[in-house]
Amino acid sequence: MLAAQSLLKHRKILLLQGPMGSFFNRLADWLNAHGIESRKINFNGGDWLFHRRAGTIHYQGRMSALSHWLRNYIQRESIDALVCFGDCRRPHQVAALVAKELGVTFYVFEEGYLRPDYITLEAGGVNAFSQLAQNPERYLLHEPVQHERPQPTHPSFQRMALAAMAYYSSGWLLRKQFPYYRHHKDFSPFRECAYWMRAGWRKLLYRITENRLIHRISNRWQDQYFLVALQVFNDSQIRQHSSYEDIRDFIAEVIDSFAKYASSQHHLVFKHHPMDRGHRNYGALIRHRASEAGIAD
Repeated sequence: MLAAQSLLKHRKILLLQGPMGSFFNRLADWLNAHGIESRKINFNGGDWLFHRRAGTIHYQGRMSALSHWLRNYIQRESIDALVCFGDCRRPHQVAALVAKELGVTFYVFEEGYLRPDYITLEAGGVNAFSQLAQNPERYLLHEPVQHERPQPTHPSFQRMALAAMAYYSSGWLLRKQFPYYRHHKDFSPFRECAYWMRAGWRKLLYRITENRLIHRISNRWQDQYFLVALQVFNDSQIRQHSSYEDIRDFIAEVIDSFAKYASSQHHLVFKHHPMDRGHRNYGALIRHRASEAGIAD
């Protein structure tokens, strides 16, 4: 909760949509333990499943009416900060504008940029909306800071998959209670369940089939390969903050560029995003494009 220390200067915080699971409940407990009131807005049945405490309110209206409703709620409840997860979801885009209009601080959680299993918190926005990179030279003026070792969270694929399936299932079952809600991704629990089951199967399969490749990369290709980490196919960084229509376009551009400029002793390695494992498989595309470019292994 190091980055969350900035939240402690507020008196009453409104939580919007958080990550699937109990994280925002634990955040609310942490705030309350520090004497800060919290409120929570649910926008769909999945939100309701994980957040059914006192101080929770459901927004069941149209998106076009959210700005007016939220403005009145913030003023009536004397809210002085908003907190959400991801700033490209439509409700959060509306909330950011309302917060700016009312002079209320707008905080955004996001998965850690560089370190796995971390989560970041910024005021104003994340990714392309972040204020962190406005003056990169400023960070070079600071000495490295030693922080306390974080407590391990023991991330679990099974727990994550179950939370996702529960969230989507509840959203579907309670869809009539939130008739105007439109999710920022496919909201079918049936497809989501199939994707996560396939992701689990592929994880086990790749653990066996990719052992030899990983050994080759680690031992034979040391300092001779370029690693390309792929993003989730429907991530907001691709859909909102890039010029690419699809991850496939990015893959094709990288392969073509590598074929044109890379040295013959170098290799190109694509790392699939683990959260995308059940949704997409780019193996055939990469092999086909590499063959066309004359760099197939």
